[in-house]
Amino acid sequence: MVYFTGAYLLFHIGLLVYLRRGLAQITPLPPLQKEGAPWPALTLIAPARNEEGTLKGKGPAFLDLDYPGLQFILLDDRSTDATRSLLEQAARGDSRVRVVGIDALPSGWLGKNHALNMAANLCATDLLLFADIDAEISSDFLKRAVRLLEKDRLDYLTAMAQLKSSSIIALPVLGSFAFGFMLALKPWLGKNPRSDKATGIGAFGLVRRSAYLASGGHEPIRLRPDDDLRIAKLLKKRGFKVDCVWGWPGVRVDWYESIWAMARGLEKNTFAAFEYSLVQVVVGLVSQIGVLLLPYILLLTCSGLSRAFAALSVLALSTAYLSVAVPGGFPVWTALCLPFAAASTFFIFTRAVVLTLWNQGIYWRDSFYSLKELKKNQD
Repeated sequence: MVYFTGAYLLFHIGLLVYLRRGLAQITPLPPLQKEGAPWPALTLIAPARNEEGTLKGKGPAFLDLDYPGLQFILLDDRSTDATRSLLEQAARGDSRVRVVGIDALPSGWLGKNHALNMAANLCATDLLLFADIDAEISSDFLKRAVRLLEKDRLDYLTAMAQLKSSSIIALPVLGSFAFGFMLALKPWLGKNPRSDKATGIGAFGLVRRSAYLASGGHEPIRLRPDDDLRIAKLLKKRGFKVDCVWGWPGVRVDWYESIWAMARGLEKNTFAAFEYSLVQVVVGLVSQIGVLLLPYILLLTCSGLSRAFAALSVLALSTAYLSVAVPGGFPVWTALCLPFAAASTFFIFTRAVVLTLWNQGIYWRDSFYSLKELKKNQD
């Protein structure tokens, strides 16, 4: 056991070093200069379906953005509550904002993907910004992101948003999800043309309209419930330049108000993230246990030198977690909850895959999409 725990410690030290080197490669946003080139025309597009609770009393926070000539297209996608009237109320008196109501969903499309594709074809600005309806984006961050896109001649730029939650119990689980997301997707590799990795985040996706349309818009990924990830991969696959930056504190989003809400929310896209492959699911879940949970099990069950090695593995793992959590805006104390959070995400992912297989499809926004239909869209 001593040899095993010693080798296991070396693995976690290697993981920490690899992660820290990768994070150091994430592109920093340039400082905002007082003088500069003219700002390219930009349209922010945000879809909403049954978001009355989010919009009531405040409307979308991003309507306060200060960007020259900024336009907005807000989409009500077949809502059955007061979403459309609330969007229209928020847009009243603001000539920059256009509210588009969608009353029918064409066959072979997910609602959000159809809404975003429709909106992108309604505007003619140089840049599009796909955002969540509850995203909070600072004007400074948006301007700096546009400058980076122009400076590096990028076609797509996304930002890893700060995930907020009103639940102190859910917050560590969100942190564990962000940590696993970073380990799995390695967003620093998006700008590397030799890698097939590319990361997209739904809260902030800045894209050149010409590149988006040349890639087919959302049509090639019309049935992908993980469309934000897929749009980045699609653009890179088509030969366009993509990158990912830290979003905190410039981009924030209220993600889930409880662990149960997170479990329900991730039902729709977890199996898709594993490419609908049971082999990938098993490998991913076993890796999650081996990397995130086993150190704590060894710490509790071993003794002597083996326990010391396990304790050092926990320390290396916690340091790796904080390397992601702190820049992501998560409190330091969430590192103490990592075993609970990792077990929770393991349950959430397993439950989502089992439900998808049991139902032979997913329920999303009051619509059912069969697994057979979803698997056909594997661009």
